[in-house]
Amino acid sequence: MEAGTQIPFNPIYMVELEAETRAAPLVWDPDQVAYFLDFTADDRLALLWRFVLLRGFRRGEICGLADVDVDAAKAAVTVNVALIQVRGRLVWGRPKSKAGERVVGLDKGSVAAVKAHRTLRKRERLVAGEAWADSGRMFTDELGEPLHPDYVSRRFRELAAEAGLPVIKFHAARHTAATLALEAGVDIKIVSEQLGHSTTRITQDLYQHVRHQVHVDSAEKVVELLPGRKGARETGS
Repeated sequence: MEAGTQIPFNPIYMVELEAETRAAPLVWDPDQVAYFLDFTADDRLALLWRFVLLRGFRRGEICGLADVDVDAAKAAVTVNVALIQVRGRLVWGRPKSKAGERVVGLDKGSVAAVKAHRTLRKRERLVAGEAWADSGRMFTDELGEPLHPDYVSRRFRELAAEAGLPVIKFHAARHTAATLALEAGVDIKIVSEQLGHSTTRITQDLYQHVRHQVHVDSAEKVVELLPGRKGARETGS
């Protein structure tokens, strides 16, 4: 081709790329979550595991969570701070996005667990005496210091192994919470707000595999409304 000669189209449009795919995150099913929560019922961080597996808090959010931001009376947790690790240093910051600053509702079992956790902290404070560090955090070590994010991840994996469950990443516990909510039929907008996603599209993209199953289940429920169809479906007629 001579120098300066122009071609009538851009060759880039002839290149076909494989469609982007996102692997479904490895999560625990409801039975595994229930077993883990039972297995860790006496662990001093039992409430933390419950919060993450059922409500989907990020690691930095759970480590930075202030005691005053957990309102047992209103069954609500306000998320407005995060303790994150940057180049080996712990840094106090805000949640990942503006949408991350949110209020998350709690079930009755979690409210009861909050009260039990605070009772435990009071006992630990008495034992620690003057060594107690009044950090104001909901989750601390035995001396009241904020939990290191790496410790939380490591402890979670250790407990999963001890329980004989698949050892998933700590962030996968957040995915587990989202999956449970979607499988329970919770509206995707509510789940998106619970997780602190800026749009429902993010939630849809991450959990498309779950949403499809929810739609399949909903289709079956519609058919079951029809007279005589439930028995016919079960017998294959």
